[in-house]
Amino acid sequence: MAFPRINITLKRAVLFLLLGPVLILLVAWFSRPFLLEWGLEGMTRDAGLSGLEVEVRQLDPWVTRLADIRLKKQDQMELSVREASLFYNPDSLTIGKIGSLSLTGLDLRLSADAVRTPPGETGIEPSEPLEKLVGRFLEAPYLSHLRVRDSKLGLDWGKGSCRSEFFLKGDFHPEVARLILDGSILESSKGEGKPFQFRSKLDLMDEDGEIFLTADLEIPELGGLQSLVASLEGLVPDLPDDFKLLSGRLGVSASTRLAEDSLEDLFLEMNASGLGMKASGFELNASNLLLFLSPQSPEEWEANAYANLDVDGQFSVTGCKASVRAKGPVYEATMSANLIKTQGNLPPLEIEGLRLPVLDLTLPPAVPLGQEKEIHFDRVSYEDDMLTLMGGSMAVEMREEGSLAYLQLNPVDLNFGDIGFVELGYYGLVDWEEFPKISRPQSIAVKRVMLGFESVLENLEMTLRTESLERILVDRIALEASGLGLELFPANLRVHVPDQNPQSPGFALSGATLRIPGENVTIEGLEGEILLESIEPLATKGSQTLSFAKVMIGELEVTEGNFTFRAESDGTVVIESAQAGLWGGSVGLNESSFQLYGDDFRFNTVMESIDGQRIADLLEEVDVAIEGNFSGSVPFSNEGGKWDFSNGFLQLDPSSTAWLRYDAKGILSGGVAKGTREYEKMAMTEEALEDLKLDSMRIVFKVLEEERQVLISIKGERQTAKRKIVLDYRPNLIARLAEILELMNFSKIGL
Repeated sequence: MAFPRINITLKRAVLFLLLGPVLILLVAWFSRPFLLEWGLEGMTRDAGLSGLEVEVRQLDPWVTRLADIRLKKQDQMELSVREASLFYNPDSLTIGKIGSLSLTGLDLRLSADAVRTPPGETGIEPSEPLEKLVGRFLEAPYLSHLRVRDSKLGLDWGKGSCRSEFFLKGDFHPEVARLILDGSILESSKGEGKPFQFRSKLDLMDEDGEIFLTADLEIPELGGLQSLVASLEGLVPDLPDDFKLLSGRLGVSASTRLAEDSLEDLFLEMNASGLGMKASGFELNASNLLLFLSPQSPEEWEANAYANLDVDGQFSVTGCKASVRAKGPVYEATMSANLIKTQGNLPPLEIEGLRLPVLDLTLPPAVPLGQEKEIHFDRVSYEDDMLTLMGGSMAVEMREEGSLAYLQLNPVDLNFGDIGFVELGYYGLVDWEEFPKISRPQSIAVKRVMLGFESVLENLEMTLRTESLERILVDRIALEASGLGLELFPANLRVHVPDQNPQSPGFALSGATLRIPGENVTIEGLEGEILLESIEPLATKGSQTLSFAKVMIGELEVTEGNFTFRAESDGTVVIESAQAGLWGGSVGLNESSFQLYGDDFRFNTVMESIDGQRIADLLEEVDVAIEGNFSGSVPFSNEGGKWDFSNGFLQLDPSSTAWLRYDAKGILSGGVAKGTREYEKMAMTEEALEDLKLDSMRIVFKVLEEERQVLISIKGERQTAKRKIVLDYRPNLIARLAEILELMNFSKIGL
């Protein structure tokens, strides 16, 4: 079969050569969507993805627009994009650089079980170090701008699912890049629950070949974290059962330098405010919390936290700093606080400038046995400055396994109202498991006790225990007052400090012994209770009564005594009554008083049936014997520095066996002319006094305006072999109290 001959002229050939490429280009141009879809399908198939659906809406040398993109990878991933736009220019596109990429309506769902790295595997290993990958990207970014809007990410796992909505913004320039990711996480894929919102930013910078990274994360409301973590059960670790995060805002900033595949010079800052949480039944609130983390490596790092805290409305901490340092297997921690203040049901206490020691957290316990740790403080205040400690330190040493610790307070100054304690020190063994009960003796020493600017006590020592914060058991007290040493031992003293009114303590004595060694004084068997209305000013709750078994003053012994008194707010102590056994009779006080903070006093002494011989023994250089008892009352006083007596008397009790024997040795008749009537009278008086049966004897102390008189009356009789002498002898003396005391020799009774 013959084919028809085609006659191609030169003109037609030239026209075909000119229009052919154009036609090919036109076919290719209008086939672009098909070619792009075909190319994308091949790429996704090579990546193990399937089910690609895409609509190419625009494709030209400057922009590509795609819509309704869908693809998946078995049960591991599903991806859809409502709209995708790529902007570029032909010159940049030839070298693989895109101007911008915009994705709208991205929805990515992942299976956590499928993408989770199996145990023992490290995941995808990069072909080269991360530092080089990032450095190469920053050197010539292949994308300048990235925008991902109105997008979602879903995560499914065996026990549940969650969903997040996010916005992603990226700007990439040579040597500088920034990514911004804002979004929220919902507790389930259905969007149930309160969204957990976050905002974040990541900056990358290349400086002289070194890659620096800074990142910021902000969570405006932490209250939803608790339920979010609970909904992620099986995917993330659970929070402790006794911990609950209630509220708060969190900001995190980090900076670091990339080196190979590691982070160097990492610095992390966390800033939280309005933080509220509950742990172990306590509610914790932090108005401000700052955390700085500086790791040198995973094994060596340091963290410092700063916060203002409130714990369960019971105490607050202002300016708290906590530090933790890790160095290999060793973890050390310390803490300080500007102010710790108790409130609510706790005793009102304030601690300023508290500084805790460094503790090794790797050792059980945190304070090793036999190792002393010191706690420092600037000031401690109790009950609105009723009691304050100024600048000191407390040493803590664990003595044995368990809760037994040795505590030592180095000397500090303490103020208790207007009372100041200079160089107060303390030491003792305390069992933390028993606290506030302290069964082992605790020792307290004070160099000086001040009242205003006056030193009232020195070298105070005290040994005590506690039954509770309100009940203190004192075993021993020793002190010096005005140069006079006193010791209460055994003290057997119980101190009760009411929680509602600590300024009104009570003191109960049960068989205490008081010694004044310098004066050779001992008081045994002290019993009774003293209730105070207030400490400052010192005042008792009405009348108080104390008793004692025996008082030894040198060789003088006073037995079975008691006294009732009251302390008034103006510093006056009123002794309402006092009585004790002395020299076969009793001695006591009618209503008397003295000044607690001064030298003035007035004692109304009362004596009943006192052995006269014991009184006579006190006379200096006088040898007199008396058989009989005396009774009476003599007031003594010291007002304005002047010792004196008031109107009083001392008289012989009626008795048929009362005698007086005194050898005057011519003292009465000496100096009187012999042979005179006066001489005979004095000689007869001397003879009668040598062995006088007393009918009465009376000593009257009389106060006149200008002088003090002592009126003596001695009546009785003496029967001798020659005669009977009836005596009525009434000598008068003019003498003040000081002169009378000079006639007494108290050393005869050891005073």
